[in-house]
Amino acid sequence: MNDFANLGAVRQADEFWGPLRGIIYGVPGVGKSTFGATFKNPIMLRSEDGAGSIDVPTFPGLVTCMWDIITAIQTLINEQHQFKTLLIDSLDWLEPIVWREVCNQGNKTHIEDFGYGKGYAKADQFWLDIKGWLEELARVRGMYVVFVAHAEIKTAPGIMVDPFDRYQVKLHRRAAALWTEWAATILFCMNKVVIHTTEGGFSDQKRGAGSGERVIYTEDRGGCLAKNRDKLLPEIHIGRDLTYSAFHNELHAKTNGQYELPQHLIKG
Repeated sequence: MNDFANLGAVRQADEFWGPLRGIIYGVPGVGKSTFGATFKNPIMLRSEDGAGSIDVPTFPGLVTCMWDIITAIQTLINEQHQFKTLLIDSLDWLEPIVWREVCNQGNKTHIEDFGYGKGYAKADQFWLDIKGWLEELARVRGMYVVFVAHAEIKTAPGIMVDPFDRYQVKLHRRAAALWTEWAATILFCMNKVVIHTTEGGFSDQKRGAGSGERVIYTEDRGGCLAKNRDKLLPEIHIGRDLTYSAFHNELHAKTNGQYELPQHLIKG
């Protein structure tokens, strides 16, 4: 029966929670890849070598071309396996690979050689090809897709306020717009900063120091790009817990169990 021809088929929108589409990004050394590896039954696809020390099933080679990316996703679609999460590390290191493919097809040396931003516009189609295969992976296998990415500070244009600096995903603005729209969940990770005050002289001296305790931001509060559709707590305090249980339990609860907990957090 046609889904649009029967009012009896109408359901609450939150009953249609789909496979997770997420981006984890943050400051250097905060544990982005470690966090990504805590999702359920992950397999890692690497475009950079730094994540190779994490104890998680991994495609053996580094991605060096578009065909590597597409082949890995097609393999997960076509072969039987137990994996639930595709962890791609990292999104921004895929960007020069995409640019190289654009240049190869256009017989150019550098993405800027197309002139007037045309090279970046041509890259859109390559990104859309990757996006399409990831959506097919979610449709056929129900797999979560989680990107790890690096952060950069950019000035956001102010409309009702003056321009201000904030953390964003480290991508060209066209790619950033595409992937931030695609992601249902964008999580910014950083270490909690503790302010120490030293008395002396005519004024107190204040300085910030990292505490080693991690915080995940799930909403855009001005200082960082972040979002979610599941009404998560705006700040989720992880502390030093390398299982990231506070985040997983929060998402599991807010989706009424539709988000599947990783095996290490299932009791009994």
